[in-house]
Amino acid sequence: PKEPENNINNIRINKELITDLSNGYIPGQTVQYKITVENQGAVLALGYNVKDIRTDQKTTDMNGTVIDAFTSWQITGTVISGSATGITLNTTGDLNDIISLSSGGKAEYLITAVINTNAAGKITNKGVGNGNPVEPSTPPVNPENNKSNISAKKELITDLSNGYTPGQAVQYKILLENTGATLVSSYEIKDIRTNQKTTDISGNRIDSFTGWTITGTVTNGTGTGVTPNTTDDLNDTVSLSAGGKIEYTISAVINTDAAGKITNAGLADGNGIEPSTPPAEPVNDKSKVTVKKELVTNLLNGYMPGQTIEYRITLKNTGVLPVNNYSIKDIRADQKTTDLLGNSIESFTSWTITGAVTAGTGIGVTGSTAGDLNDILALSPGAVVEYTVSAVVNINAAGKVTNTGLADGNSVEPSTPSVDPVTDNSKVTAVKEIITNFENGYTAGDKVEYKITVENKGNAIAKGNVVKDIRLEQETFDFDGNTINAFEGWTVSGKVVSGQAYGVTGTTSSDLNDTINLGPNSKVEYIVSAVIHKAAYNDIINTGYLNGAELKTASIKAKPEAADLTVSITASKNIAELGETVEYTVRIYNKGRVARTGLNVKNILPVGFGYIDETAAYKKDSSKLRTTSEASGGLSVSNTGDVIFSTFDLNPKEEIIITYAAKIGTAIQTGKYKTSAIVREDSREVTGAASATIQVTVLRIVQV
Repeated sequence: PKEPENNINNIRINKELITDLSNGYIPGQTVQYKITVENQGAVLALGYNVKDIRTDQKTTDMNGTVIDAFTSWQITGTVISGSATGITLNTTGDLNDIISLSSGGKAEYLITAVINTNAAGKITNKGVGNGNPVEPSTPPVNPENNKSNISAKKELITDLSNGYTPGQAVQYKILLENTGATLVSSYEIKDIRTNQKTTDISGNRIDSFTGWTITGTVTNGTGTGVTPNTTDDLNDTVSLSAGGKIEYTISAVINTDAAGKITNAGLADGNGIEPSTPPAEPVNDKSKVTVKKELVTNLLNGYMPGQTIEYRITLKNTGVLPVNNYSIKDIRADQKTTDLLGNSIESFTSWTITGAVTAGTGIGVTGSTAGDLNDILALSPGAVVEYTVSAVVNINAAGKVTNTGLADGNSVEPSTPSVDPVTDNSKVTAVKEIITNFENGYTAGDKVEYKITVENKGNAIAKGNVVKDIRLEQETFDFDGNTINAFEGWTVSGKVVSGQAYGVTGTTSSDLNDTINLGPNSKVEYIVSAVIHKAAYNDIINTGYLNGAELKTASIKAKPEAADLTVSITASKNIAELGETVEYTVRIYNKGRVARTGLNVKNILPVGFGYIDETAAYKKDSSKLRTTSEASGGLSVSNTGDVIFSTFDLNPKEEIIITYAAKIGTAIQTGKYKTSAIVREDSREVTGAASATIQVTVLRIVQV
């Protein structure tokens, strides 16, 4: 018998994935695929071998070891169309069928497989069709690789809460953890030493670390690609099982020139790893900075308003580490003093500040400004910064100048004490002068105005000047010669005419008794409006005091009265002989209420009478006789025909008695001779002529 035609070459076999693994598989996942066998010929196909051996399906684990792709499966065979024989309907074993398919017949095998939980490589699911490999219609399947399940963090181990020290060895670690349920592979982790940057004291970017050692360890699960130890950069590509952990410990040496923040970041799968601790700042011990403010200008004797003075602010970093963000302030408007009135004013009206680094390195120093000092400094160890301040003292300054500043928020007390202004009272003058016109003298009860002018003619402040005008100390005499108060009442009004003055009484009806402070080139005036006592009868000697010294007298003259001076002359003999000596006595009496000054007496001797030199003497009231040659400042005589005595003064109710001798000539005729005396004030006659008459006789001869 003839065998039926058997063309197995008409069989087509295909293996395809049913489960969507476009994003990769998950170890342990159950997946499905199918094998389709179809006779595309016109005749029966007999004895076609279909194989799918589970242990032939391979992959690799994380270590690259070849393992079974599937740990188990279930195969279900089904005739889809036509007729077929030899189809295994259901098995958990391998597929190894010898089948026959009618023309157009089709059979399917559904494989439900569990992927090996250790699978980490590609799964290329092949089968065998009649001894030939069956390529799947889908490409090899990679495991799912969700890198977002990797958490990466970088954290500091060394405690730098108080900052780092340049040159210090510090440790930090990088932690990688696969928080997902599947393997993550080809995960790139980088830490490049030269990418870690900071700044030096001058603000230049430098490497944060000059050297390091990196140690890598898998602390949980399975991880591959981990560098165990290196002094180079970290540049690993790792795979990490679900729940796996990798830890890198970095022991690094901080750059000795480091002065800025260190933000130690890395790269995980191309993304920055920000550390879980904030950027590390250097140790910043501001207490190591000393600050002092000292006067350069010598003000031991005080300052002068308007003077330009210099002082200096010196900062020094006495520590072994840099100091950053150090605030130094000197605000001009904060420097206060007082004026003469006690008002708070600015000590300085302008200034110029010049800053310089005199040792080490200092950053943030203002070179020069006419504004306030408000610098934020960075100072290297041993650095010294100096600011020189040239300031103009307020022209109205009169109080202490305590020049303070602020260093890191704290007051900088100057190394020199508070400075007082220069005071000089020697340039203060006071003058008392009459305003009311009393050229012809006053009358009792008149109103009089005078003024006291106090002036500081110096360029320094004059403090504590005592100005006095006491009403009861202003005296005169009444008609009877009794001492009385010159004024019955007054009003004193003070004002500042120029400059500044403090302590000036505005208006008072009491005594003037001010203690005043005077600014440079300042002037004060007091106007005194007084009523002259109704019984006043004599000149008023109006005095006052400045700092205990009597002021220049401002006299108020009384009106002189007619015939207030009387003059008389008497001779020692009524009858005298030729050749005899006669003594004359002249009396001048001031019966008025006004003292008379500059008086003299003109004596007119008869022709033939001659003044005898050095015989003139005088007395006032009951004083003893003094010859002109004996009395200091006594009367002298001008004898040019008339005998004129030197000037003298007479107080009210005072009398002067002048005596002198004259010789009668021998050649004159006998008869009556009259000698006259006239009182003069300067050269003006103020009295009539008084006279004394002598009878001159011939010398008598007595016979014995």
